[in-house]
Amino acid sequence: MQFDFIVDTREKYVMPQTLKLYPEAIPEALYAGDFAARENGKFLVGVERKELMDLIGSIQNKRLFKQIDKLHETYPIIILIIEGEMAALRATFPRLKNKRTGKQLEFKEGAFWGTLASVVVRDNIHIYHSLTMNETIHMAHNICTKIAEGKYQKVRRWKPKNKNTPLDLLKIIPGVTESVAKELLKKYGNVQNISMQTQKELCTNKSVGPAVAKNIKKYLC
Repeated sequence: MQFDFIVDTREKYVMPQTLKLYPEAIPEALYAGDFAARENGKFLVGVERKELMDLIGSIQNKRLFKQIDKLHETYPIIILIIEGEMAALRATFPRLKNKRTGKQLEFKEGAFWGTLASVVVRDNIHIYHSLTMNETIHMAHNICTKIAEGKYQKVRRWKPKNKNTPLDLLKIIPGVTESVAKELLKKYGNVQNISMQTQKELCTNKSVGPAVAKNIKKYLC
């Protein structure tokens, strides 16, 4: 699959490592994002890399939302890769101080997770977590490749493969065989009419005893 895998030239540590791992990558100053896939001059996807400490800082100073706006201006699909270990972050934060005020910095997890949830729901951004820079680069390249291959799809809504016809619905009721289900549908017309019958009326049908009639009422009402 031929497409341009682009790495932002402003990423002075990431760009050399990306070119080492993927020599075909194109170093280019991107308006937004750290990686991108482009085909016939058109961007397909943008990937933003955020180290955990940088992400927290961008949340606290609201810079993240400006970056998201730029990403939306540039790419139809946006991926956010968060790089780093939460355990290491929690261990580091108590030792950090604001350089200007000298006050100890506090990691507000509620605001952190709330912001990420907002990014997913409101901004329709896909989030992936990596532990190392190399893992980020590999994931960014694979994401760009899959989308360039046309494998990106909208979220699929699950639909049951079976049990979606009146006959199938009746057959899931304990004691109701296919022949009994057909008889009931033939006599009463549809599932709704069957559900409206009394247990006594249902027992007038062949092979429908009190226990089966009770199950029919239980499942349909």
